[in-house]
Amino acid sequence: MFEFRIHDLERMLVLGRALADCLCKEPSLRCILLRGDLGSGKTTLARFVVEALPGGDRAEISSPSFTLCNIYPTTPAVLHCDLYRVGCAIPDELSETLAAGDMAVIVEWAEHLPLSQLPQDFLDIRLQVCDEYRLIYVGICSSNSARVKPLLQAVQAT
Repeated sequence: MFEFRIHDLERMLVLGRALADCLCKEPSLRCILLRGDLGSGKTTLARFVVEALPGGDRAEISSPSFTLCNIYPTTPAVLHCDLYRVGCAIPDELSETLAAGDMAVIVEWAEHLPLSQLPQDFLDIRLQVCDEYRLIYVGICSSNSARVKPLLQAVQAT
């Protein structure tokens, strides 16, 4: 588990770039689960991850709160989902993409994702607002984490 204290958007951008590197450098790791209260920074972090991917400059990144899922033309392509309003009905696009593993997935409000839908490998990220910073915990749920850990350790050291 990695812990980051994020005091400003620049630091959040650095973490987003590191997470994008994780998606690019570890092919089995294609899922980022984001958990946190309203306003904790889930959408901002998702935006920074997508922007840092190849092709991210062509993506119109917005919160999928009303559309539930957005697809971005990045490499890898990203399905960005918001499960805040879905209750127990997971969007078909999300279920199909998780099963196929052919696209990266970023899920906001991941606590609504049933355990049966979790992929084998994912980053589990919890965001918490504190008085002067955001506290972000990143857990690596992957048997192939050797390439991912150094990327996050480098951010943690700065």
